[in-house]
Amino acid sequence: MSGLDDLLLPEGSRIVHIGPHKTGTTAIQGAFADARDGLGAHGVHYPGDAWQVYRPALALTGTSGHRGTGAVDPEAWPRLVREIEQYGEDRVLISSESFSRAAPDRIARLRDDLGADRVQIVRMIRRYDTLLPSLWQQRIVDGYDRHWQRYVGRPLNAPDGQFWDRFGFATLTRQWAEVVGADRVTVVVVNESDRGWLLRVMERLTGLPDGFLVAGGDARYQNRSLSWAEAEMIRRLNVEFNARGWSDAALRHYLRFGVKRALKPFAADRAEGKPRVSPGRYEQVEEITRRDWTELQSLGVRVVGELDWLLPPRHDGPEPQAPTAADPAARGPLLLGVPKVVAAASAIVERAQLSDTPALGPDPDLRVPAAAADAGAAPDAGAAPETEVPAPPWRWRRRSPTRTVVLPPLDQALLAWERHLAAGGSEELSALLASVDVACPTAGTVVVGTATARSYDELAAVRAIAAEHPRYAATALAWMRAAEHEPSRAVPDEVAAWAQERAAEIRVAVQRHRLEVEGDLAALDPPGTPAGAVPQVAAASAGLLLAGLVAASQQESQQESQQAGEQESRRR
Repeated sequence: MSGLDDLLLPEGSRIVHIGPHKTGTTAIQGAFADARDGLGAHGVHYPGDAWQVYRPALALTGTSGHRGTGAVDPEAWPRLVREIEQYGEDRVLISSESFSRAAPDRIARLRDDLGADRVQIVRMIRRYDTLLPSLWQQRIVDGYDRHWQRYVGRPLNAPDGQFWDRFGFATLTRQWAEVVGADRVTVVVVNESDRGWLLRVMERLTGLPDGFLVAGGDARYQNRSLSWAEAEMIRRLNVEFNARGWSDAALRHYLRFGVKRALKPFAADRAEGKPRVSPGRYEQVEEITRRDWTELQSLGVRVVGELDWLLPPRHDGPEPQAPTAADPAARGPLLLGVPKVVAAASAIVERAQLSDTPALGPDPDLRVPAAAADAGAAPDAGAAPETEVPAPPWRWRRRSPTRTVVLPPLDQALLAWERHLAAGGSEELSALLASVDVACPTAGTVVVGTATARSYDELAAVRAIAAEHPRYAATALAWMRAAEHEPSRAVPDEVAAWAQERAAEIRVAVQRHRLEVEGDLAALDPPGTPAGAVPQVAAASAGLLLAGLVAASQQESQQESQQAGEQESRRR
């Protein structure tokens, strides 16, 4: 095992950083890309003008890139080789996670093209219990739509499976060592507690001064992990893309360059959760880690770092659960702040308006999904059409000499707001309260019912979208209705006070007219809002909202094309 004092690679080295994914590659690539102009003064070069040699690596390996990448010019690799040749005896670094997917014959080509006596391979290894969640999130951004529990079970239940061939400590390392030679492979252990460790190692390998490489200079190179809630929002969007056969090019256009970039400026929110391997699996992970470490040591490659950095921590506590179709209440809904949802929605609308926006497909399925089953409808309310907002509350209330159904005032206000937004409005709920009809019964029996409005939080997100993109809000709301209803969590004080006053008026009427009551009058009161609470949208609802905006943009594009065709026909 090597320390930091004996890492310098020979002059003229062609250093190939192969990743693999989620092992600190973005930080390394970003730091070298930011420093590119000053590297030459130290006899180091980072070829190209991008943050990594992504397409040349794909051309060499013959593998596919991120979903929707498109065709790769096979000459991209030979052009890179020619550029590298001009640097003579200076050290040259090229980096791409795609190199890690090279078959032995492609590794041999890389060795021969760069020079068997010059090539040096660098790879990173990382704790398996933190690598797996990171890889799941990466796959979600690439269009994967399986939830975390289903994903994580595969590699841990099959220790000899495909995952270990690419990310295991020993297997990938052996594949490269057998072709280029074990003495030309350096394995660096990721130190999860020291963010600067990898950059210091790369400085020592290339001969750069201490502190020369700096992380985080350009926002494009900042690759913070998604929260669990963010990943679930994107996963739900992927479900719609995949089920409806929408194109890979469109998914890449809207998701990777739209939604993901829109989330970058937001700080990570601990309340949104992080998927992690169950503590009950830690013994299994530690056993695999020790086995792979022993095998790695036997290969004769240079290893930088400590075994202890790779072992999962020992701590107690239940495994966090994400909601699934089988058990939606396993953890409770994963929630996102409304500003994040609105930023993602705006990114989709803006991407839709670009001239190079790809179509969803030759005949895309743009139908609005069926509304979620209503578990709390008022008696005799009847089922609303699946793409329509429920009928106004005064149609829900059946007045008769004997029975009157009364809905909670907040629910009635939310229904009115929902209909306002569905009709193209963009007013805040507080501006509509004066027009909400909350009648007090005067005879018979009062039946306390429940309504089916979306939560205040969800409608607040739709209202924010309506304020910026009024043409799209109604469609977003229609798609959101396919998600399960969630309770309101952050009702403004003004709205809560209004609802409380209306509930008090109903109680007074019940006492004054000595009415019979079926149900609990306390259900008419608005729920309390915790101090400092902000509107939050369930990830599933947010994902459906985003899918609806993609569909709406496609419909608008089709309508514009049709209108343009009709105008052209009339001119002829």
